[in-house]
Amino acid sequence: MESLSTLLGVQEDLSPYSTIIGKSVSKNGITVTLNEVILDGHSLIISYKTKVKNTATLKNLNIKQITELPIDIDVTIGGENIVESLGSSSTPIDKLTSVSECEIQLNKSSSLSEKSNFTINFYTLDKSNTSIGKLKFAASGRELNAKTKNVALNQSFTLPDKTKISLKNYRSNIIDQKITFTVSPNNAGLSGDILLKGKD
Repeated sequence: MESLSTLLGVQEDLSPYSTIIGKSVSKNGITVTLNEVILDGHSLIISYKTKVKNTATLKNLNIKQITELPIDIDVTIGGENIVESLGSSSTPIDKLTSVSECEIQLNKSSSLSEKSNFTINFYTLDKSNTSIGKLKFAASGRELNAKTKNVALNQSFTLPDKTKISLKNYRSNIIDQKITFTVSPNNAGLSGDILLKGKD
């Protein structure tokens, strides 16, 4: 099993902050195994393995290789969907098997306790929108939060198109470094990337 350390490209050992799950769900020749999870603030980082039964299953799904299989994810606490957004990447192990890393941004309003109980639903993101199955697990971010640095920024600047960017917080730990910000007016969109440079 590929560890989250390997999938995230982190050299340090992440095992003190991760929870090994090792549970599987299956439907219509598709099996998804939830391997490992890390709760980093309001980010839930997971690794999972997807395996299809045989090449006939690929053909029935109208795909040629496992990485073309569209898998989507819902996460709930107490029946309430708490996913704000997610991003994932998949690596093929063989023609029928892949391993994926997914970072799920949870709603800021979601209530996370010292040890939260989650339900995750894997389903195919196609016309059938078929649920492969749900798994329950618990995860705690206590140890990682204790090693995380948070700095309030409270800085704002205005782009040439009058869009205002307000930097709120800098968060840094062994896994990632993030800056949270807001955009105003609320319906303003960012059409490009923002490069922030700083020095100690």
